[in-house]
Amino acid sequence: MKRIISLLLVFALVFGFTACGEKTAMVDPAQPIQTDEQIKQTEEKQEIKTEDVLELPPIKLDDVNDDKEKVVSTEAVSEPVHDPKVSEASKIISHYVSADVLNKSAEYVYSKVQEPSIGSIGGEWAVIGLKKSGYKVADDFFDKYYKACSDNVASVNGVLHERKYTEYSRTALCLSLIGTDPTNVEGFNLIEPLNDFDKTVWQGNNGSIWALIAIDANNTECSKRNAYVSEIVNKQLDNGGWSLSGDTVDMDITAMALTALSNYSKQDKVKAAIEKGFKYIEDSYAASGFEFSETYSQCITAYAANNRNLPAGMFDDFISFRQSNGGFLHIKGDAVNQMASEQGLYALTALYRAENGMGKLFKF
Repeated sequence: MKRIISLLLVFALVFGFTACGEKTAMVDPAQPIQTDEQIKQTEEKQEIKTEDVLELPPIKLDDVNDDKEKVVSTEAVSEPVHDPKVSEASKIISHYVSADVLNKSAEYVYSKVQEPSIGSIGGEWAVIGLKKSGYKVADDFFDKYYKACSDNVASVNGVLHERKYTEYSRTALCLSLIGTDPTNVEGFNLIEPLNDFDKTVWQGNNGSIWALIAIDANNTECSKRNAYVSEIVNKQLDNGGWSLSGDTVDMDITAMALTALSNYSKQDKVKAAIEKGFKYIEDSYAASGFEFSETYSQCITAYAANNRNLPAGMFDDFISFRQSNGGFLHIKGDAVNQMASEQGLYALTALYRAENGMGKLFKF
């Protein structure tokens, strides 16, 4: 219970990490907790240098967005619905996630989130999981979220946070995935703040990671897209992993970085970073496995985003956290946890979509 209590005091999004890579509280994936030393390091971050930017060709929107949203079912997930734009070759080989498993986990999350709001629990991550799984929700469910979001944006005059720019990334990502425009919410453009590179990366690597995921979700124009790709690649540690900041690997951040880079794998430097990152995950998993379900969720999401088969045993270890009601544990021995359940749902959804050629989780 102390992990759950501590998380309620600190999160502003959904899953949590510490700088040492050992999760002690559950916070949003887009907003890990920072120590005083990490804050000092990020505040001292210099403006990105031109020579540090990868020489990526201009990104064409059609190159980034090649899979529009599919409606999986009018009731609940049943047979996979294939998008003609998604080739059979884009599917990963293994089939782990059944429609029944996905439905049950979506049913659990939906039972706990009848009134979607802004925030870590019952907010964007639940909305994304339910939207992209295709689970049948009330006709006004996504409208309720949009109203809660727009009311919040209006109440703060479009300033979601003075320093934590992952607030903009998380919100814009969700708005894009439910088919609304994050560039005009009560007259405010929630993507525009992400054009400020320095402020966006103040939080560490997850700042650039989630900014890139958010702007790629619906191919929104952003002047710093290539800079974020470069920042992520340049921040990879020698062992292949990524940290929140500093030089100690965080497995969750590593998986998120690989998810963010998945749209740029045709670039040689990006591809090399991706391969090195997955090798780090696989070596670490083979050595000791992972303690927390959220780590499995992030890793599975990364494998799905990159259309890669999971390492042997990873899905079984992940699903061992799932309970008969469809919810997930944060750690073995605890009760079902809503935060872990929402993250577990979107990992299942990402894998189900990848296995069936239905497009990526974080793409409209």
